[in-house]
Amino acid sequence: MNAPAASHYFAGLFQFAYVTNDIERAKAVFAEQYGISKFLTLPDLPGEVYRNGRQVTNVLKLAFANVAHNQIELIEPVSDGSGIYAEVLPESGFALVFHHVACRHYSRDEWQSFRAGLDEQRHPIAIENAGGPASFLYLDERKTLGHYLEYMWLDPQSAEMFASIPSN
Repeated sequence: MNAPAASHYFAGLFQFAYVTNDIERAKAVFAEQYGISKFLTLPDLPGEVYRNGRQVTNVLKLAFANVAHNQIELIEPVSDGSGIYAEVLPESGFALVFHHVACRHYSRDEWQSFRAGLDEQRHPIAIENAGGPASFLYLDERKTLGHYLEYMWLDPQSAEMFASIPSN
């Protein structure tokens, strides 16, 4: 299958994600500095991902806020088996670091077509989920763009959770 057209790599762009070492303080920064105060905060979520051909476990605290047609995601790594989140944080002191943008596919067929057409030589996969209700992967675009690109497809249950994210 042919690789997706370059413009398709940004189709469905909807989310800006930041990694932090203190999710409550990061939410306070967004409230005080940007007027974004309503977040859906999820409990620590374990998830299995593949990185460099091996399965590892990430445990993350997540918070989401919708702003117009976009979404803010805050990520605090509790246990970062993949290293993809913790690697951007300093050894000490509070940090809030831009990490990735995310693009969403709205059908399983669209997701499968996108996934099958990826040119992994040009756009290496940093991590990919190892099952579960959502399908996602991160492309390591740090050399070109300075950040990761995330792509996802959500099953109906996960999409329902996304629909409950508060608007600001």
